[in-house]
Amino acid sequence: MDAVLAQYREILKNRTGQTIPEFAAEAVHTAPILALLERPANSGAARSGIVQEHNDDPTARRTRRMINRAGLQSDQYFIWNFYASIEATKTDRRIWARETQQLIAIMPKLKVVLVFGNDAWLGMRDVELPKGVALIGAPHPSDRGVNSDKLVAEGKIERAWTRAKQLIEPANNTPIV
Repeated sequence: MDAVLAQYREILKNRTGQTIPEFAAEAVHTAPILALLERPANSGAARSGIVQEHNDDPTARRTRRMINRAGLQSDQYFIWNFYASIEATKTDRRIWARETQQLIAIMPKLKVVLVFGNDAWLGMRDVELPKGVALIGAPHPSDRGVNSDKLVAEGKIERAWTRAKQLIEPANNTPIV
C-alpha cells in the first residue's frame, strides 16, 4: 500500500470520525489520473472495505472493463469517491470538497480528474484544481447511472477513460475526442 495514501486516509478518518474505505493495494499517489465516483455506500466498496475496480458489483465490473479498453496500467490511475465515507451525505458537499482538495494536493503528477456521476460533478464545483489539471465528467458506471441508455452512457464512460489516457500520454498524437 502507498504510504502517502495510507497517511491521507488515516488523517481523513481521524478528522471526520467516519468510516473510510481503504485504497486499492495498487493505488499510488503518483498516479496521473484520479477517478472519483460518488460515494461508497451501497457498493462493493461498502462490502469489501476497499475502493477498487476488483469489487464484485456492476460498478466495479463496468469500470474495470472501461479501464482495460482504454489500455491504462494500474499505476496510471486510482479510484476514490468524492464523498469518501460510508456515512457521507450530499449536505456535506463543502466538507468533502475540502477533503478532495487535500487528496489532490498530495498527488504531484496529477494531470486528470475523472468525475463519474452527477453528485460528484456538483461537488467538484467547490474544488480548485491545480493549473494544467484537466477535469472530465461522465455518467456514473453503476447500473442506475447507465440505466436510461446503456450504450450511450457506456460510450461516454469509455470516452472519458480514453481521453484521460490521451492526456497523460500526449506523445501518442492521438486526437482527443
